[in-house]
Amino acid sequence: MKEILNSMVNIETTNRCPAKCVVCPRDTFKPQLQSMDFDLFTNIIDELVQYNTKVVNLCGFGEIFTDNLLEDRLEYTKRRLPNCKIYISTNAYFLYGNYYEMLLDYVDIIKFSIFGVTPETYQKMHKLTYDKTFHNIIQYLNFVKDYDKKPYTSGLFIETDINRHEREDWIKFWEEKLDEISVWKPHSWLDLKYRTIDKNNQISCNRPFSTVYVHANGDVSPCCWDINKKLLVGDLNKNTLTEIMESKALKQIQKKHRRNDFTGLLCGDCDQTCQSEDNLIYSSNKERTIGTYAYEKTVEA
Repeated sequence: MKEILNSMVNIETTNRCPAKCVVCPRDTFKPQLQSMDFDLFTNIIDELVQYNTKVVNLCGFGEIFTDNLLEDRLEYTKRRLPNCKIYISTNAYFLYGNYYEMLLDYVDIIKFSIFGVTPETYQKMHKLTYDKTFHNIIQYLNFVKDYDKKPYTSGLFIETDINRHEREDWIKFWEEKLDEISVWKPHSWLDLKYRTIDKNNQISCNRPFSTVYVHANGDVSPCCWDINKKLLVGDLNKNTLTEIMESKALKQIQKKHRRNDFTGLLCGDCDQTCQSEDNLIYSSNKERTIGTYAYEKTVEA
């Protein structure tokens, strides 16, 4: 089996989402709304068989449960990559009962984005109905609680001025229900300016060396922060993933990141080059640190 430099592959199966979270730059999202063609998806998975990829993240700039082909994708991924972890994240707005057994069968790690603990605050943060998402998550947790083998669950709270007053109540409520929870300061997402970027103190986020992001139409970026495709390194409709991983475009980005030189790259305006320990406000997982992905402390479990 070949070694692949990037241990995680992000495949954006859909970029559609019912939410309009205040910490998300959806208002400035430019790509066409779509779900990934199934043949393109299977081609990507088939190519990954030859590599030692540890995680397939089937999420992107969209809500995974809007994808009508989700079960087919999960089944194909698990069948072709039985030793690879499948990671998904969701706001759970469409997490209905017909998905529960599917998650048990195929998913290893599932992250819930829950930015409030009362209907009023949740509505302000997500622009979704709290009662519906709360019901979906609780029903799912009740369904799987007696199974020995089930997805590892984590909960995410992004703190802003809107929901800061609910942080402790949120922690108290969800910490006993999920395997892991964390509270973070919001990311800047390039277009939304939440964090300060110190141009004199920037270092590589390491993403060009550890992950690759496939957009719903097959375009490839070095990371998920490139939502509007300003840093493309290839197109899987025209090239193989292997060719893209060895491409001049990606190699040039990696070379700059080795030197912590972000001139000419959108990375220079990305807060991931200025990580600070206080960005992680709270985590129930004491091994969780700045710079680790959500799957890393569970991937070997």
